[in-house]
Amino acid sequence: MKTILSFFLLSLLLIGCAKEEIQSIKIKNQYTIEVPNFMSQTAILNRDASLQVQNEAKEFFTVVIDEPQAEFNEMMLTLGNQYESNFTGYTNLITDNLKLMVEKNNFSEIKDVTIDDKKAKLFTIEGTVDSHEIIYHLGFIEGKKHYYQIVSWTSSKQKKANFKNMEQIVHSFKETVK
Repeated sequence: MKTILSFFLLSLLLIGCAKEEIQSIKIKNQYTIEVPNFMSQTAILNRDASLQVQNEAKEFFTVVIDEPQAEFNEMMLTLGNQYESNFTGYTNLITDNLKLMVEKNNFSEIKDVTIDDKKAKLFTIEGTVDSHEIIYHLGFIEGKKHYYQIVSWTSSKQKKANFKNMEQIVHSFKETVK
């Protein structure tokens, strides 16, 4: 009986430690990103996104928005805006807008990192949107000719189940444009 119980417990441990199956998605010969197999592509999350994936049952969503650097930088110069016409300005503009959108927000420190040998910034926001408690994990990446915004979110109650995948998605980004 002890042998059967030990085998059962070992099996549960191995299943719990099994690596999540992933799928690599290539977008417009521009970039690839890896997402869990349990996510499927959709077109309903953000009209500006070049990639949208979700799993409604797990309350887990990710979008990637890519914007040509030249267009953003020109727009900032034309508007005479308070934001610089560069990667820092891009990041600050989006971050400031998120602070307005997410109520009772708690922003983590913005970390400067490297993803795919490119300058990147990562941070997390927890707060309320439309009376739903949500956690967002964001990554901004300065590509060769585009700025990339990778946004994953889940309900606060699913944070423990989804947060590791949220981090892995951002770190899997690879720009394929030459």
